[in-house]
Amino acid sequence: MTAQAGIVLGGESIRCALVDRGVASWRSEAPVHGADSIGAAVAAVLAGAPPRLRRAPLGICVSSEWVQVKTLPGVPPVKQARLATQIVRENERAFFLARGRPLAIAGVWTRPDGTIWGAAFDSDAMVELTRALRAARLRVDRVVPLVIAMENSSDSDDPIIAARMSRRLPLAWRPDPDASRARMLSFARLGSTGLGVALAAAFTLVGPGLRAERFFHAADDELQRTRDVQREVSQAEGDLRKTTETLNRLAVFQASRGLMSRMLGDLSQTLPESTALVAFHVDSVEGAFTAIAPHVADVLPELTSIDVITSPKIVGSVTRETIAGAHVERATFRFRRPTR
Repeated sequence: MTAQAGIVLGGESIRCALVDRGVASWRSEAPVHGADSIGAAVAAVLAGAPPRLRRAPLGICVSSEWVQVKTLPGVPPVKQARLATQIVRENERAFFLARGRPLAIAGVWTRPDGTIWGAAFDSDAMVELTRALRAARLRVDRVVPLVIAMENSSDSDDPIIAARMSRRLPLAWRPDPDASRARMLSFARLGSTGLGVALAAAFTLVGPGLRAERFFHAADDELQRTRDVQREVSQAEGDLRKTTETLNRLAVFQASRGLMSRMLGDLSQTLPESTALVAFHVDSVEGAFTAIAPHVADVLPELTSIDVITSPKIVGSVTRETIAGAHVERATFRFRRPTR
């Protein structure tokens, strides 16, 4: 059996193991102090690695400190997984906690029970981890949340779980292609293109009629596929537009509800303790309330300190009453809400 390598990036350390026949034949560990130290930690953990580790298939996992894995109840039940992924990526802050760092969103996963799951990786940490591993001449094609790998493994050792995990696990983050490999592929494509041109020229000399006929059929098939893709893209854009509009309306509603709670809280903290609200009404433009106080004229200056209220004034007459033996005044106040 071919040896397998596994690397696990945790919150405080990075661990690596080389696995032969299910048993770790070599291990190493180095501390991690934030995303900026990942490169140095990778170099330290691989310093004494055996040469055959670089030839072994590499499995990479990251713990919950570097990835958020959760259900996505707000994603509409679309048929195409890539469309659902696009919706999540365009509204990532509605589904995941940003924590002040950029996020890298993996493709969504629909479980057999119908629930939709997503994963958001720390983008800076993933870029640093990929750069350091590639600098050590290790191939990095996907990074999997450790919780997903553990769910599909019977092992309890994290590096062994990473080494032996399936390459088809969901919620994996895939980095951009390695620049050096991309150049090699580009050269290979150029070579194959040159060979194709030479063969095409020879074929043109041998059978121009046959080549023209095949070209016609190929162009017709390609045109048909393009039409199908255009219809699919148009439908996907319509679904995405509707979903984005719904999310925007929910966000506006949430913001407006928060302003109302803030207004009531500011009033309760600003009004004098001897003041009582009898009635309160507010809409999107203005509001009014009736208050009872020993001197209602003292209430008006306090309202000017509330930033969600503008132009407060007393409307109507001020009446005097006696409540429980105390002489109080009743007045109606009107104000306007700031324009946003």
